[in-house]
Amino acid sequence: MSKIFKSQDADTVIYYADGVHPTHNCRTTCGWIEKGKEFKQPMVSGRDRVNINALINARDVTDVVMVDCLSVNADSTQTLYQKALERNVGAKKS
Repeated sequence: MSKIFKSQDADTVIYYADGVHPTHNCRTTCGWIEKGKEFKQPMVSGRDRVNINALINARDVTDVVMVDCLSVNADSTQTLYQKALERNVGAKKS
């Protein structure tokens, strides 16, 4: 555990933040096929990216605050932090 985490009261809310960009509908780019044989591989339309800006509570991993956004940037981060503040109105601020 970090010094910061240890130095806080048990009722202090601590979040870890991260932006993720999972890609779905990936397509196969290569494969092993016996020479001289054909293997039809179904393809999807391409790659669609999803942008998620999120916080996870260090003390309660079921407490997740997230924003599905067009881009993980200052605006989406501000929206994310505002949601966290609204969720933890009575939390101690340091």
